[in-house]
Amino acid sequence: MILRPSKFLRKWINFELRFGEDMILDKTKKQIKREFDKKWNSLNKLDLENFLKEKENKTIIWDIDKYKNKYYKSENFYKEFNTWKTKKQRLKKLERDFYNHLDRIEKDFRKNPFSDKLDETDLFSEKKYVYTFEDGSKTTINVKKNIYGKYSSSSKMETTFEENGYKHGISLSGHDLCDKVVLLINLIYNNSRSRNKSTSSNSNKKRRYDLLKKTLLGYKNQLKKERSQGLDTTHTLNEISSLEDKIKKMKEKYSY
Repeated sequence: MILRPSKFLRKWINFELRFGEDMILDKTKKQIKREFDKKWNSLNKLDLENFLKEKENKTIIWDIDKYKNKYYKSENFYKEFNTWKTKKQRLKKLERDFYNHLDRIEKDFRKNPFSDKLDETDLFSEKKYVYTFEDGSKTTINVKKNIYGKYSSSSKMETTFEENGYKHGISLSGHDLCDKVVLLINLIYNNSRSRNKSTSSNSNKKRRYDLLKKTLLGYKNQLKKERSQGLDTTHTLNEISSLEDKIKKMKEKYSY
């Protein structure tokens, strides 16, 4: 809306009052439109399409350019877009970190494949998995169940994990990461073995290590007697050398 004095009065006084959209001069509006279009055309079309899907709450955007006229007067459009893009970039980095973290879980498990490393809690609407690394750190993964009480790679997942000294949280749904999580959980269940067997095996190895040390001490005492009596010590020295070599290897292998 524009208000101006009558033609008669304009001889002595002339002014113009603008309201609403008319408060912006035509030239300024054209300039704003040109600047908006220039920015619009410089954006990545796929990013712009995904942003508009979220903003418009649509699954498909048929014609991106028709939204130029809708938003060119919006002062916050590009601010919203940049905020959205920054958030997506952070999420993408977080997903990469989680991929690396899952690889670390698999590496840790393959080296020490024990069933007690993965704890499962069956809740009403989800399953909670807690994986414990050899160093004692933990990763928690909550998997939402469907109406049949099952889960799959399309299930919603929430996880908290620690990577590079920082704790992170991430929510996933219908993502490749979900596939990787499901495969990893199945891998652990199908390839784990009891910690008790390992404990028994390690205990036997430790007893053998202690026995070798005890035997070595006996041969060293025998060596002292043989030398004091002027006897040939070749055999005893060979046995001592062999025992020391075995003890050294076991100490390096099992960190005794």
